Amino acid sequence: MDSNKLALIILVAIIALAVILITLVIRSIKKNIKMNKELRDQGVIIRGDRGEGNYENISFTYLHFGGSKNAPPYFEITIQCPSPAAFKITRESGFDRFFKRLGVCVEIDTGDLEFDKMFYINSRTVEFTRQLLSDQKKRDTVRMIFDGGFNELTLSGNLLKARWNGFPRNKNLEMEKVQQIASFLNTIGTDIPVIYEPDRVENSGWKTKRIIAFAVPITLIITGIISLIAGLTTFLPLDEGTVILNSFKYSIPLLLLFVFIALKLLKGRSSSHVELIIVTALALGGFIIAGMGYELTLNGWLDNKEATTHHTIVIDKYYTKSKNNYSYYANVQSWRQGRKSETLKVRRSYYDNLVPGVSRMSVTTKPGKFDFEWIVDYE
Repeated sequence: MDSNKLALIILVAIIALAVILITLVIRSIKKNIKMNKELRDQGVIIRGDRGEGNYENISFTYLHFGGSKNAPPYFEITIQCPSPAAFKITRESGFDRFFKRLGVCVEIDTGDLEFDKMFYINSRTVEFTRQLLSDQKKRDTVRMIFDGGFNELTLSGNLLKARWNGFPRNKNLEMEKVQQIASFLNTIGTDIPVIYEPDRVENSGWKTKRIIAFAVPITLIITGIISLIAGLTTFLPLDEGTVILNSFKYSIPLLLLFVFIALKLLKGRSSSHVELIIVTALALGGFIIAGMGYELTLNGWLDNKEATTHHTIVIDKYYTKSKNNYSYYANVQSWRQGRKSETLKVRRSYYDNLVPGVSRMSVTTKPGKFDFEWIVDYE
């Protein structure tokens, strides 16, 4: 068999295989579409469905979110509940119990020991939530919602929601079950306490403390980033690693002190432990970044000592490549006692003209306010 016939046979075989695969895929898609239609006709809500319904004069909406790369799947059922109040009920976790024992957070007490042990209630409208859940029927209804697989109950923005976080990706839910949960939500949202001045419990003193707790680390992050950029571009020390490590002597103790102060500012509310974790995470970045940036910048900015020019020879040169750009460096003979070389970051135009072992450089430095020598200029 000659090569042309063999090539033709292979081509025909590939086309036939492709046709078979495409046919199988189309059949599978059609089968899924048919199966999904049959499920919907039977009153089953499948992945990705959203809609609204009415059951015994209870209007509700539902959403079956199938999940994405950055968000887990969930199933959510919502009814209208006109109230300026807000709360969130979840199963009590070890995380909640730990911070309760430390006295950081204070959970809303319904008077039902079994209920309070099972669930954690987070609310900014404490008295409203306490009154609402003082009703045995409403507490029992909350239990039934959670027994049905849902793991979060919230009231916010005039909407009462039951959500099943982590809803199995391949699981479907019957409309009958959705209607039942909507009925449970209606039981909770009917005959609710009247609430006046919903922000009254958030007195101005506590609001001020909360603002301070969050404002300090956020301010440090912003100013720290600015000063870090300024320090690394305008007042770059010869040993930036040493300067950064030295800044930890100040930033770490101040960080610990601030976390202690933040604990005092935030403690005593149902959401205190969550907010303390957030503030601590922000402070960790804020104090570390600000400590590095402030020391780098102030070391050069406050330096009023005389500059010195050092004449040296280029020993070697190299560059590094990141995702979007290149950085260029020159190793030069050191003028400092006990050191053989210094590494200088140089511009591309300088880098191209440097010849190791031949080119000479004049490097002007200043001693630094905190005795960390930094580069003023080079030629």
